[in-house]
Amino acid sequence: MKFNDGLGLLSLIISLIILWQFRQILLLVFTAIVLATALNNLVRSLVSKFNLSRGKSIAIALMGVFLASTLFMLFVVPLFVNQFQELIKLIPIGFERFGEWLDSFIANPPSWLPQSELESLPSFDEFYQQLGSLAPKGCAKKYYSSPQGFKKKNS
Repeated sequence: MKFNDGLGLLSLIISLIILWQFRQILLLVFTAIVLATALNNLVRSLVSKFNLSRGKSIAIALMGVFLASTLFMLFVVPLFVNQFQELIKLIPIGFERFGEWLDSFIANPPSWLPQSELESLPSFDEFYQQLGSLAPKGCAKKYYSSPQGFKKKNS
């Protein structure tokens, strides 16, 4: 590699690092440019098709964008919030079902799984620690590990 090639590569790497530091600002600027271009095209089409002044066309375009975003907030966001709340309710049930499946898997391992592989599986507590904050609180406390697999605590 020649000196000029190495210098060019180093300059490219430094430029990418600097751009990465300003990525949020660049993303906002890019979004603003895209929105301005889209609104400008809408305003131009309103001016040419309906013979409106540019000021009136800008007002109509901005009202249309405001109306569309308001309708989006009224119809789509509540559905998303309901679905997200449903997901939050179902996560503990999913972890409980996973624990039950893990119990049955260890109690009745498939024939293709060697016994040495079965012994190297992590305990539910280790698995829970690896998940960290994703698992619901108290999930690991419901189970304890034994040589035969995971057992549900009787409490």
